[in-house]
Amino acid sequence: MTFHRFNKANAKIYNILFLFLFLSTSINASTWPTNSWEKSDPASLGMNYDSLEAYSNILKSGALGYIDGMLVTRGGKIIFEEEYSNNYDSLYRKTKTAPGKYNYYDSDWHPYYKNTRLHTMQSVSKSFTSAAIAIAHKNGDIPDLNAKIMDYLGEYQSSSPDLRRNNISILDVLNMSTGIKWDESSMAYTDPSSNCVQMEQSSDWVQYVIDQEMSEDPGTKFNYNSGETMLLSRLVNKTTGMDLSKYLETNLFSVIGIKDYFWKHTPKGLTDAEGGLYLTPRDLAKFGYLILNDGVWDGKQVLPKSWVSQIHQTSVTTKTDWLKYGFQWWVMPFGDDKTALLASGLGGQRMIIIPEYDIVAVFTGWNVYEIPSLHSYKAMQKVINAVVPEKPNNTKIVILCLYFLVLLGIGFTASKRIHNISDYYVGGKKLSYWIAALSARSTGESGWLLLGVTGMGAVMGLSAFWIVLGEIIGVFISWQFMAKKFKSMTDEYDSITIPDFLHSHFKASSNLIRILAATALSLFVIIYVSAQIDITGKTFESFLGFNYYTGIAIGFGIVVVYIFSGGFLAVAWSDFFQGALMFLALLILPLVAYFTLPQDTSLLSGLQSIDPALVNIWGSGGFNMINLISIIGLVSIGIGFMGSPQVYVRFIAIKSTQEIDKGKWVAVLYTLLTDSAAVMIGMIGRYLLTNSGQDPELVLGPAGENVLSLLLGQVMPTIIIGIYIAAVLSAVMSTVDSLLVVASSAVTRDFYQQILNPNVDQKWLISFSKKVTLILALVALGVALTVSILSPDRTVFWFVIFGWSGIAATFCPVIILAIFWKDYNESGAIASMVTGFLCVPIFKFLVPKISGIGIYFDKLDVMLPSVLLAMLTGFLASTYYKK
Repeated sequence: MTFHRFNKANAKIYNILFLFLFLSTSINASTWPTNSWEKSDPASLGMNYDSLEAYSNILKSGALGYIDGMLVTRGGKIIFEEEYSNNYDSLYRKTKTAPGKYNYYDSDWHPYYKNTRLHTMQSVSKSFTSAAIAIAHKNGDIPDLNAKIMDYLGEYQSSSPDLRRNNISILDVLNMSTGIKWDESSMAYTDPSSNCVQMEQSSDWVQYVIDQEMSEDPGTKFNYNSGETMLLSRLVNKTTGMDLSKYLETNLFSVIGIKDYFWKHTPKGLTDAEGGLYLTPRDLAKFGYLILNDGVWDGKQVLPKSWVSQIHQTSVTTKTDWLKYGFQWWVMPFGDDKTALLASGLGGQRMIIIPEYDIVAVFTGWNVYEIPSLHSYKAMQKVINAVVPEKPNNTKIVILCLYFLVLLGIGFTASKRIHNISDYYVGGKKLSYWIAALSARSTGESGWLLLGVTGMGAVMGLSAFWIVLGEIIGVFISWQFMAKKFKSMTDEYDSITIPDFLHSHFKASSNLIRILAATALSLFVIIYVSAQIDITGKTFESFLGFNYYTGIAIGFGIVVVYIFSGGFLAVAWSDFFQGALMFLALLILPLVAYFTLPQDTSLLSGLQSIDPALVNIWGSGGFNMINLISIIGLVSIGIGFMGSPQVYVRFIAIKSTQEIDKGKWVAVLYTLLTDSAAVMIGMIGRYLLTNSGQDPELVLGPAGENVLSLLLGQVMPTIIIGIYIAAVLSAVMSTVDSLLVVASSAVTRDFYQQILNPNVDQKWLISFSKKVTLILALVALGVALTVSILSPDRTVFWFVIFGWSGIAATFCPVIILAIFWKDYNESGAIASMVTGFLCVPIFKFLVPKISGIGIYFDKLDVMLPSVLLAMLTGFLASTYYKK
């Protein structure tokens, strides 16, 4: 019996041990994708699927050229995988290309090997060659990396003798700093003058490389040279007695489960180590996962850990400021002392390894000549942006919720005061100067002040202050010389919309002015609002780590709800609150950030050390014609404050002309302080966050638009950052709400009520107005989403200025001439509106392409020429058609 009990007890123990062993083995096996990759839901591994899909849609659209696939792994599992279909027939019909077997437009160079799923790796092959050297070094076949490589290649004699060649070490070859004279980077890879093409046309590639002249001492200067990798191919062959492809098959591929591959060979039978490998994206990701794990695969040290460490720590600088190079790998520094590894090949082959986030990302393509193309650093940022923050910051979210509750409360309170269409669209004409001034300024500035102008300060430095000057001039002229006259005239005509005023002022004989005004407002407001929606998504993405589209949905929903509730009154009150919040936020940040600057240098001297153009008021290159025209364009932005409907509706709604006198100095001082502070934020951020010679957009985002969020993260505590998020959203929403109400009023009041149904019931009209507002908002949302997919590198500055210019060029000339010229008539107004409306797209898309003068108009931008031409045609038409 004892023996029986002993067996039962042992059986339980054995069963437990067996179960533990089974589970351990299963877990371990699932971690290492030797046989196949496991797939996992991105959310379970802390990744946002929508962000990855959004970037995938950009690749799929062709916006970045011929991209064949995108694959992302995290935690040893595939979390995203997509392939795209491309027709390469047109690529192969290209002419005037280099002849021979290695012609990049020859059908033999199809990106997929002979109708298989094996995709060309091009220069990604070099990183595999690095692995072969690492293994040979670990195995003792190549004991010393400082050994001279020519000692191993004694059978080759150079036709260009140079003693420096004998000093080239294996390490020099790995780091592409041999000093061999070589050029394959300044021309296309199909150019017959390329050293790479000439090597590939030769009968002995190694001999061709050794025959090249020396231009530098070995180890002194990086120069990208595919031929040097062929020296490594021969080195492996000589030291191990095996061809490099077979050596890797035995020592690497068989270990990590790469069974299907193809590797080209040279006419001499040597492995094309510099670009001849074909793999599936999944097998390439296996190699990346090996590197991610410091050379370990399923418990086996395949590559020396020190080898991977040396790649990360390379100090070999390149001609590209965001790239280093070492051991046949590119290295991308990012963040605070973080590095990502990049294996990169012609045509869009990219493998990005990001140890900080346990990510391997693989991209394949065949974008040989086409531009734009996949940018490795930006691709890395897109993948990193999909990482969900481990601990959502509840403090920021609570602050945002309180902010949104205030807005909804304002909308609810305002709704109690809406009794007729006048109340809904102009608040019953009862605004105080404080509310009128701050709401006009917050509406006029929009999200571009906090993201666009701060970004311009970071990219342009002192010359961004020309924007400030232009806005101050525009605001001052508007309040000092135009507002009181406009207010008096709208009161006389009992106008509640801008088209109302125009129709009454010109005693219009038809409804054409109303129709033109409603059409122009609807179109350009949709563009302008879509820009603000885009800013909302970027704000949630950059500040909170939310998905871009989730951020859009939240901000969009809040704005629509409180506009629905209280119309213009809710808009004006909320804009006053939001304008005050923007004012405080913009003034406090540069003051706090300034005191974090190093005490041993001034801001201007620090910026000068980064880029002298940052402290030149005329911009890069100093005073010249191009810069002068660009400055005129920047200053002319202020014209938009001299008649834009979303701003001038405040003058209709203000209590009296006496209130305008009081509000003038509030508006001007607000503009001076907030605009100047925005530029200073950009300049301080540029100094603190970037280095000399570094492309600011790689750190601060397109046009520097992430400088605000990055600077906040460096100098402000979390609770304050939450307030700043609210400030950015304030800038956005204060513009969106005003634009939607103005456009809705044009459609509802000036088109439907005045033209189609003059006797419509007021309550029904208010309800109809809300529906029109929703439709316009949804169309703007659709535009924002479409542009985010088709134009991923769009900038807030460009987007806003286009919409802003469209509204300004259509309405400002008409308002200005109506106020100051008594002979301006209906015909002139119609001519001005049509001209301004059409000139904006013409000067934006067509004129810059004209040879000779296009570059000048591109720098000038669209505002000034469009407004001037609109005023000229208005003058000519009014003169010709005098009543």
